[in-house]
Amino acid sequence: MSSDKIDYADDSRKNDADDDKILPLEQITIKEVRLTDGTKITNELLECFFSPEGSAGDYMFFEQDGVEKGNSIKGGMYFEFKMADKIWVLKTNFHAKEMKAHGDWHSFGPDDTDEGGTFTAQAGGGLETVASASA
Repeated sequence: MSSDKIDYADDSRKNDADDDKILPLEQITIKEVRLTDGTKITNELLECFFSPEGSAGDYMFFEQDGVEKGNSIKGGMYFEFKMADKIWVLKTNFHAKEMKAHGDWHSFGPDDTDEGGTFTAQAGGGLETVASASA
């Protein structure tokens, strides 16, 4: 189900260099990244996203700008990719009904640096919806 050509479903993320891309409509976006000690950080994983691939429970993984970094990803499976001059290894647990995910990450840099920790991801803007009654 992987494709070399990605099209934007949301034109707000489109730019001139990406004229032939469409991003998947269903995106589970990484919203929080922490180090192993629990410290919240900002790194290259923020705003990367997963998208369901077919009906078999597989997912695809994309950089923030829509570049595909992995496909046929199953929950609990390790996968690796290269991004920002680092090798990344992720293991993700998906919660399909809630369109959420969480997992572990590890990165290895070109200067022999490595980091690791956890991440959480969810679909949408991140705000909980509350049902209200009108009179």
